[in-house]
Amino acid sequence: MDEVTQARLLLQLPLDFDEAQLKQQYRQQAKALHPDRNDHPEAHTQFQELTIAYETLQQVLRDRAQAASIKHSDAADNPAGTRVTVTRRSSPTQSAPPPEPPPLTPEQQLLRRNAEVQLEDLRQKGQWVQALLVVDELLRALPHDARARRLKGWVYFNYAQQLIAQNKIDRARQYLKGALKWANSDAELWRRIETIYTQLERRGRW
Repeated sequence: MDEVTQARLLLQLPLDFDEAQLKQQYRQQAKALHPDRNDHPEAHTQFQELTIAYETLQQVLRDRAQAASIKHSDAADNPAGTRVTVTRRSSPTQSAPPPEPPPLTPEQQLLRRNAEVQLEDLRQKGQWVQALLVVDELLRALPHDARARRLKGWVYFNYAQQLIAQNKIDRARQYLKGALKWANSDAELWRRIETIYTQLERRGRW
């Protein structure tokens, strides 16, 4: 999933969003996450991610406006249909990935395995609220473990699906956003989140 799609999903915007929609969604979410109003340990990080997403989509709107202006100018100045090539600016170079965390100790591996067994049992029973408690406890013990982070993403996603089936769309949105946060290294989870988002968008439920 590209950076623009990720930003759009985070801000819960349709494909054809405009500036007014972007500002409205940003203000609503930023108000809830601003460190002055929310002292949750993750609020500051989420606020930063939200701001980066907002700036990314602002650039998208600027690019759209520029492309429309060039197209209009081209139509006026080139009535015969002379082709004009527009070169878009390249994305900034991504920073180097963080260093790999140290391998898990045998005790930590056992802890994760036990959590996975619990989660599988809860998955079969559809008990996603309890699964959230298990995976949150696992991440407190193993905050940098990629596998534990992916597990949390999947639990959030599956709970969101359950909420959608129960027609609890507002709550489902929050858990889809949570899944999005933990899905950075899981292409399959990214794809499924985007599919659900698109389905809701087409139904006018987003």
